[in-house]
This record gives sequence, C-alpha cells and structure tokens, in this order.
Amino acid sequence: MEQIYQQGQPPAQTSKSSFLAVAKTALLHNKTLVLIGSIVFLILLTGTLYLYLAPANKKTQPALSQLPSIPTTVPTALPSPSVIVQPSPTTIPTLTPINNSVVWKTYANTTYSYTIKYPPTWTVQDLGILEPKIPSYVVFNPNTASNSARSISLSVSSRSLQEQLAIGGAASSNVVVAGQQAYLQNLKDSDGNTSVSIIVPRVNFLLVLHGKNTYRAIFDLMTTTLSFTQ
Repeated sequence: MEQIYQQGQPPAQTSKSSFLAVAKTALLHNKTLVLIGSIVFLILLTGTLYLYLAPANKKTQPALSQLPSIPTTVPTALPSPSVIVQPSPTTIPTLTPINNSVVWKTYANTTYSYTIKYPPTWTVQDLGILEPKIPSYVVFNPNTASNSARSISLSVSSRSLQEQLAIGGAASSNVVVAGQQAYLQNLKDSDGNTSVSIIVPRVNFLLVLHGKNTYRAIFDLMTTTLSFTQ
C-alpha cells in the first residue's frame, strides 16, 4: 500500500502544474484581449470626438455646385441723346405772292386809296354802296360766272373791328396783309358753304376781303397784291 501511494503521488503534482499553466495562459490571453479592446475603444472614442467637435471649429466649404452663380452682364449701347425741339416763337404768317411772270390786271380805288390785282381771265364790278355801313363793295368773278355771282369781294366797312368779327361768328387768327396786321376768319353759312374773310383795319374804316373756298388759291394770291397808296 505504501508503495502504491508513493507511486501515485507524482501524477497529482503533474495535474496541478498543468492547471496552473493553463490558468496562466488564459490570464495572459485575457489581458491581451483587454488591451486590444481598450485600444479599439480609445480609437473609436477619439474618432467620435473628432467627428463631433470638428464641425464646430471648422467652417464647411460649400461644394462647387452649391456656389451662387455670378450673373454675366452684357454691355449694351448707350441710348442716343434725345433731341429736344424747342418751340419756335409765334410768328404771324404771310401769304405767298403771285408769280411775276403772269400779267394780272389791277383794280385801283382812289376813294379809299388802295389797289389790288386780279387774274386776267376774271372781271371786276364796283357795286358802290351796298348798305349804310358798307359804302363800297367790289366783286371779282371768273369770266364764266353769272352777273350775280360773288366769288371774291372787297368791301369797306364802317363797323368797329369787334362788330365785324362778330358778324362772322368764328374765331380769328392774325395774318399780315399789305404790311400790317389783319384778322382771318374761316366761315361756314347755314347751307354748309365755306368761305374765308380777312379784315384789315384802317384809320377810319375796315377793308374786308371775302372769298369762297372754291377760289381760295386765287383769293390768297390776290391778297398778296393788296397795297395802300396812302
């Protein structure tokens, strides 16, 4: 029995040594795992802190696609300065004189000291006193007109300028006739006939030229030939 116990004693010591070796190896293995885990944890913690703190300390650079586009300015031609037309001063119009190459006849009135020319194919008729305020009345007509026609007339009126203008009942405009200011009226009677009248004030009377619009061109030319002898 004593021999058997002594023979079995070595195995017990061998098992104890193996257990300690295994435990020691396991402990070293655990320490290694703990160390690796700690390193991994520190790396993750450092990365997390960097990602968390980096936006606060660093401004995010916008992508090129997010940059605002700069508008392109295309130069345009400068507008040309506008020309301001200054209104011309008001002038009294004058009538165009007749063609000197055409020989016109001349009517002379010695009583009222004036002369006027008329076309060679026209006639003149002095009707004398037409009414108390028209002491002289002269009529000009084409050769083909009737004796009662009054195509263009030239009369003397003893009315005032205001009275004479009131007879026409139309607005008047200023013109120059025989070198002095006169008053032109465009008239229309109750039958729709249109005519023109020019009133030339004199010292003691008014000289009134009147013509139908049918003969307006002849009327204007005759008016340019009017002259006063005194």
